[in-house]
Amino acid sequence: MNSLRIFYTTFLKYSYFFLGLSLGIGLAVFLSFTGASSNINKCLPNAYILRENTAKGWDILENFDDYEPIIDLQRKPNKPPQHQEKLNRLRPRYYSTELSIKEKLFVGIITNPQTVNVLGVAFNRTLSKHVKTLVYFLKESHPENLSNIFSLQTIIGFKDVSGEKVQLHILKYILDTFVNEYDFFFLVRDTTYVRGSKLLDFVNHLSISQDVYTGHVIHDEIKLNDYCSLNGGLLLSNSVIKKVGQSYTSCLKQSAFSNSQDALGRCITYVTGMSCRQEVQGKTFHAYVVNKDVKKTLQDMDAVDPKDFHVVFPVYNSKDHYQIHKYFSEKELSITHYSIKSVEEHIVQLAPLVPGRNSSVTWPLGLEPHFKPESRFDVISWNHFNGTHKFLDPTDPQVVSRLVGVKQTDTIAILNDCLQWLQKKYGKVFSSQVLENGYWRIDPTRGMEYLMDIKLLNNKQNKIVQKRLEIVRPLNKIEIIPVPYVTEHTRIALVTVVKADEITYAKEFLSEYEVACLEKQENSALLLVFLYGPNDPGKGSKDDVFGQLKSLISFYNNRYRAGGAKIAWLSVKTDIREPPDFAVMDLVCRKLTPESIVLLGNLKMEIRTDYLNRVRMNTILGFQVFFPIPFVQYHPKVQGTTSKNFEIKKDLGHFDIHSYQSMSFYISDYIAARTLIKKEVPFVKTDRDLKNERLYNLEYGIFDMFVRSKLCHVLRAIEPELRIKYRTLSCSLDLNHEAYQQCLHSKKESLGSKSQLAKLILKKEMIQSEQTR
Repeated sequence: MNSLRIFYTTFLKYSYFFLGLSLGIGLAVFLSFTGASSNINKCLPNAYILRENTAKGWDILENFDDYEPIIDLQRKPNKPPQHQEKLNRLRPRYYSTELSIKEKLFVGIITNPQTVNVLGVAFNRTLSKHVKTLVYFLKESHPENLSNIFSLQTIIGFKDVSGEKVQLHILKYILDTFVNEYDFFFLVRDTTYVRGSKLLDFVNHLSISQDVYTGHVIHDEIKLNDYCSLNGGLLLSNSVIKKVGQSYTSCLKQSAFSNSQDALGRCITYVTGMSCRQEVQGKTFHAYVVNKDVKKTLQDMDAVDPKDFHVVFPVYNSKDHYQIHKYFSEKELSITHYSIKSVEEHIVQLAPLVPGRNSSVTWPLGLEPHFKPESRFDVISWNHFNGTHKFLDPTDPQVVSRLVGVKQTDTIAILNDCLQWLQKKYGKVFSSQVLENGYWRIDPTRGMEYLMDIKLLNNKQNKIVQKRLEIVRPLNKIEIIPVPYVTEHTRIALVTVVKADEITYAKEFLSEYEVACLEKQENSALLLVFLYGPNDPGKGSKDDVFGQLKSLISFYNNRYRAGGAKIAWLSVKTDIREPPDFAVMDLVCRKLTPESIVLLGNLKMEIRTDYLNRVRMNTILGFQVFFPIPFVQYHPKVQGTTSKNFEIKKDLGHFDIHSYQSMSFYISDYIAARTLIKKEVPFVKTDRDLKNERLYNLEYGIFDMFVRSKLCHVLRAIEPELRIKYRTLSCSLDLNHEAYQQCLHSKKESLGSKSQLAKLILKKEMIQSEQTR
C-alpha cells in the first residue's frame, strides 16, 4: 500500500511531463504515416539542401562532358573598355593645410622710412609677443635695400607708388600672399598704440563663419556709409578680404581713393557695401583718442575704465608709446594680483570641505605640494651654507668652500628680498641683517626652496632678534624657444691636436676613425694639427717626427677615395711653450670655409656616430655653440679593468665638469666673437705669431670668449656619447691661471672615485703595517 501511495503521488507531481511526452510521440507517429515528411525539406535552410544535392548529383554532372559554351558577342563589345588612369592625389605635407586650418591673426603696420626705426621698433617690442606675424609696409624707392637700412626683419616696400594708393597695394599684397593663412587681418598705422593681449582676446571670441569689418568708425556724410579709419585700426575677416579681392580693380579706378587718408576703409565699404561697425557679434571694439598731453590723457582714461580699450591714437613718438604701454601693463598687473588674491581666499574657504581639510592646503597657495619620496633613496637632502661659505656641497669635492659667482649673487638677492618682506610686514623696524644659517634644496615639483636663519637689528628695542624665513622660487612655465632648423646631414670638420710624444695615440685614433666614419661613409672630415717642437725635424726631412702619420693618412685617403674620405694635416712650428686654443683655432679657421662646423676632439675620445649627430643638432649657425661635458674614464688600475670600451657607470668614470677642451661651433660664429677681442688678443696668421706674449697671459679661453660676446647661446651640458679614455694629464705652467686650476681638478678627479681611492689607501696601510711587524 505504501508503494502504491508513493507511485500515485509521484505521478500526480509529474503528470504534465508524462502528458506532453505522450502527445509528442503520438504526433510523430501520425506524421510519418501521412507523408508530411516530404515537405520538411522546404523548411530546411539552403545549406542543408546544397549538401543533399551535392551528395546526389555526381552521376548527373558526368553527362555534360560534351557541352560547348556559346559566346554572345552581340550585346558585348569586341574590345574591353580602356580603364582611365588613376589620378595620384598629392597630399600636402601638413594636415593643417589639407584641413584649411589657419592662424588666428595677422597684423600689418603701415609706416614710413622716417619712423620705422623708432615707432616700428616700439611696435615690435610691445606687440610681437602677442601675435606670430607682424609685417611692416612702407613706400620705398629701393625695397631691395630695406633689410640693410632698418633693424626690423619683416619689411615690405612698394616701389613707385604715389600718394595714399600704397594702401590699396598693401591690400593686393595680402590677397596674393596671406589670404589662405589667416582668419583675421588687422591693419593699422604706426602712430597707434595697440594692446596686444586685449586685441587677441577680442579676436578669439569672434566666429569666422560671419563677416567681420570693425574698427574705429568714421561717418561719411555724403554716401551715408561708415568706414573704418587706419588711424584707429581696422579688423577684417578672411571672408571680407576675399570679397574685396573679387572687385579690387574698381578701387584703383576711383580717383577719390588715391589721395584719401583712409583709402583702404573707403575701398572696402565701396566694394562690399558693408559699413564699419564698432560692435560685432556682441563684442565692442574700443578706441581712445589721445590729447596733446599724454599725462593728461592717462588721467582721463582712469575715469572711463581703461581695461576695455584696444587701441590708443595718435602717438607720434616712442616715449609716449612706451609710457602708454607702461600704464596698461600696470593696470593688467594689478588686475592679475587681485585675481590671485581672490583665488587664494577661495582656496582657504573650500579647504575645510575637501578630504584632509586644512592639511590639504599647501604653502604657497596654489603651488604643488612637496615631493613625497617613495623610498629612502629618493629623499631630497638640504644643503647647508652661510653668508660666506657652503658646506658639503655635492657638486664640490671640498668639504668647505667659499660662495662665489652665481651662488653668492643669489644669496645676496634673497637676503635683500627677505629684508624688504619683513619691512613690508612689520614696518621699518629692522635695518640690517646677517645670515646665520641657510639651507637650500631643489624640489622637482615645486622649484628651489630655502630656509634662512637671519639675525636682524631691532631699531626700536635696540637688540638682535633672529627670524627663520621660508622662501620658494617656483618653477616657471615651460616655453618652447624657436630656433633655426638644423639637420643631421651637415659635414663636420673634426680637428685634433697631435704632439710629438702622442704618435701612438694618434695611430689608434686613426684606426677608430676608419671604423666609425670612413667605412660607414660618415659625412665628416678629419684635420690633424701637428705641433712641431723647436728642435723636431720638420716637413721635408727624412726623420720627420710625424712622417709615419702622414704616410698613414695618405693610405687612408687612397683607400677610401671613392667614398669621399678626406683626411688632412696642418703643421705648426712652435717654441718651447704649448700654444693656447686661440692660436690653434686661428690657424685652423684659415683652412676651412665660414660655413663649416668645427669639432675640437681628443686623441683619447671614442668616435661615436651618435655624438657626431648630437653635435650637428646642438651647433646652430648664428644662434648656438656647443661645449659638451665628457664622461672621463678612471685610472684602469684603480677601477680594476683593462677594457678599451667602457660603459657609463659610477665606478668606471665621471662627468668632468672642469673640462672645456671639447667644443663645436661654426667658423663664422668663431670669427665674429674673435673679432671683438682682436685688440686684446691679435689674430694668429702664421707660426711666427706664436711668439706673441699676449697669447700666454690670457685669463680666459674660447668658452669665456663666447659667453662674453653674447653673440650666440652657449650650450653647456653633459654628453653621454662623448667618452674619453683615461690619460695622465700634464698641466703646463704656460696655461693661464684658470685653465691651470681646471687642469689640476681634472687630474685629481680622474684617478678614481672616493670609495676606490679609500680602498687603495686602506690596502696600502695594511701592507705597511704587516711589513712593520
